[in-house]
Amino acid sequence: MTTIRADTSSIAIINTFIVSPERADALAQVLTEATEDVICGATRVHLGKLRLSFHGQRAVTYAQRRSTGDFEAMQSNQEATAHMKRAAPIDERFDPVLSAVAYVDDNPDVA
Repeated sequence: MTTIRADTSSIAIINTFIVSPERADALAQVLTEATEDVICGATRVHLGKLRLSFHGQRAVTYAQRRSTGDFEAMQSNQEATAHMKRAAPIDERFDPVLSAVAYVDDNPDVA
């Protein structure tokens, strides 16, 4: 299991997709396929997550990479970008955020 730490050079890309509820499942399928087929395997992701909001209007992906170099390698991977372009006709808006870990509350007493 991957541990998130604030004292590393790892970075995260957090993508928020705005989608109509009736298209949320289709978007989730495209994002899952992209993650399983390309993004985690070929582009050095060591943590990937997909979440759907309860109301079905947001999908959020979280991918943690070891460095900005790993992120740049993903951006130049033609297979990865082709998969992500499949999401464009499904979502209404896409908001990517590249971030560094600033703080982690690692409470071992919470399961």
